[in-house]
Amino acid sequence: MDKLKLARKEINEIDKELALLFEKRMNAVRLVAEHKLEHSLPVLNATREQEVIKSGLEYIKNPDIKDYYVNFAKHNMELSKQYQRRIMSGNKVAYCGVEGAFAHIAATRIFKDAEYFKYD
Repeated sequence: MDKLKLARKEINEIDKELALLFEKRMNAVRLVAEHKLEHSLPVLNATREQEVIKSGLEYIKNPDIKDYYVNFAKHNMELSKQYQRRIMSGNKVAYCGVEGAFAHIAATRIFKDAEYFKYD
C-alpha cells in the first residue's frame, strides 16, 4: 500500500474516533447547558474558554500546528455554545392539524427535543 493510501486509512480511523469523541463532548455540553439553565448562568464563560485552550495546548508537541489547534479548539467551543443556546432557549415547533396526524408525527421525528404547538 502506498503512502497516500496509508495516510488516508489512518485519517479515516482518526475521523471515526473524533466523531465518537465529538458526540461524547456534546453530551457533556448538554449537561453544562442544563446546569447553566437551572442556575441562570450565561452561555459564554470567556475565562473557561481560555483555560480549555491553554490546557489543550500542553498536549500539542509539534510547534508548527499549535495555532491550528487553537483554531480547532475555538471552533469546537463555538459549536458547543450554539448547542447550549439551543438547549437553553428551547426549540419550539408548530404543526398544522391535530396531535397524532402526519404533521405532528413528522414534527416529533424531525425535531426530537422541541416543544410542540398546534397551529390552526
